[in-house]
Amino acid sequence: MTVKYNAETMTIDGITDKDMEKWRSTFPGVDLKREIAVAETWLDANPRKRPKNCKRFLVNWFNRHRGEHQEVERERPDYMDEAAKRWES
Repeated sequence: MTVKYNAETMTIDGITDKDMEKWRSTFPGVDLKREIAVAETWLDANPRKRPKNCKRFLVNWFNRHRGEHQEVERERPDYMDEAAKRWES
């Protein structure tokens, strides 16, 4: 299955357990569930900038945000917790 953004459900679909394992090992300091939820929100707010290759988009997103998690841990809003629950193992 291809990783794609679904505009109707405002979610990124097609992420496999294998993808998550690979990303966890590649980006150990990144809260992947949180960042996927943030990326989904960004994609919903920016319909003209939706990627053709969503997997590449996510890898680039994780790369840009990996330094943020090494600093002070921020409290996240409740809506972020709801979105992140979908990715719990």
